[in-house]
Amino acid sequence: MLKMPLKIHNKVLLVLLVCAACAAFFLPFSTVAANRMVTPKGQPLLWTQLMGLASMPYVAVALALIVMTPFFSNKRGGAVVVLLSTSVLMCVCGEVVIRQANESVASLSRIRVSFGAGFWLLILLLWLMAADVVRFLTKKGIYQSLLSFAVTLPLIGLMASAHSVNLSLYKEYTANRQAFDAALFEHLEVVGITVVLSLMMGLPLGILAFRHVRLRMGLLNVLNVIQTIPSIALFAFLLAPLAWLANRFPWLAGMGIYGVGVAPAVMALSLYSLLPVVRATVVGLQNVSPFVLDAARGMGMNAWQVLYRVHVPLALPVMVSGVRVAVVQTIGLTVVAALIGAGGFGAIMFRGLSSSSVDLIMLGVLPVLALTMCADALFKLILDQLKKRSP
Repeated sequence: MLKMPLKIHNKVLLVLLVCAACAAFFLPFSTVAANRMVTPKGQPLLWTQLMGLASMPYVAVALALIVMTPFFSNKRGGAVVVLLSTSVLMCVCGEVVIRQANESVASLSRIRVSFGAGFWLLILLLWLMAADVVRFLTKKGIYQSLLSFAVTLPLIGLMASAHSVNLSLYKEYTANRQAFDAALFEHLEVVGITVVLSLMMGLPLGILAFRHVRLRMGLLNVLNVIQTIPSIALFAFLLAPLAWLANRFPWLAGMGIYGVGVAPAVMALSLYSLLPVVRATVVGLQNVSPFVLDAARGMGMNAWQVLYRVHVPLALPVMVSGVRVAVVQTIGLTVVAALIGAGGFGAIMFRGLSSSSVDLIMLGVLPVLALTMCADALFKLILDQLKKRSP
């Protein structure tokens, strides 16, 4: 009797599984250094650690199930299995490195043990698996984001617990806690000011570009050119003019506008944010049905009433999508703004680069990733609410 070959129902998941296995076995899973000043050496996932993991029943079950899920025909059931399995495996991977850190510090207090490239890549691939399958459970963006984030909660809780105090990353956070808190405030300050300015300029410009075709083509071309300029170059272009203005008009310097600092960072980031805001505004207004506009004019509305009472409410979901892109983009680009004295998590990251401290780099990178995920989830919630209210 011939046996039917296994059919792959989720090729993306299978590719991610293969990549995750390569990351776990062929890249350093942890790093060990005698002290903070010594360059850490990568350590692979040891066979004894593998045997210890396999002896845990829930780990063995999670591994077996996640390997089988690409062949599941029931996509909803497979999605539930992947979410549970990835959450378990993330937590177990963190536990492996934390145990190694605790055992090493017990023998030598100054030793530094941290997560390696293989660990971070493995966690990223496991999260991508979860993000890929949540679409089979719900179509709503906010629920997809929440489910994807929920997968990482056990690992986050483990890393934030007292059990992980011997990790090098935890030690770096303890040593730089004041700088971390200040960087959080500075990062949010730059992002907040940038978003407000981009909305104040972008929305009126988008409405004007929608009403005037010639202005639209020229404006979008200019904004497209600005997007092609590297962020560091744009920051540098603004240094000399702002420094000259600060010297020429002391009251500007009194307002905090110098050649370096928050002012050039906000100006450059606002210019970058204009394109998604303006383009989304134009596209949203263009997509309003002409029949709806004819009905509004038939009711006696003038041009401005049609714009603000019909055009804008119907175009609001698309406009919010543009703001979402601008916010997420600004959170990331603010890291580069630290090079001109704007502060934020970029300052921590670049300080880690200058001292070759991977953990200090991750202390600046991880909060930025968390902020982008939170901002994306917030805007998905807003978009879901807007879509519910739209006719």
